[in-house]
Amino acid sequence: MFANSRLVGPRRNLANDHGGGFVTPEDEKAPLIHNKDIDQ
Repeated sequence: MFANSRLVGPRRNLANDHGGGFVTPEDEKAPLIHNKDIDQ
């Protein structure tokens, strides 16, 4: 769960889709990754 929400990064709405939703300072600097990119 933690890994998925971190991959989504600062996109809080997408992070919620992965069961995460929290954002760390490192995530705010991470590139945005969409759910489609993760699933594929």
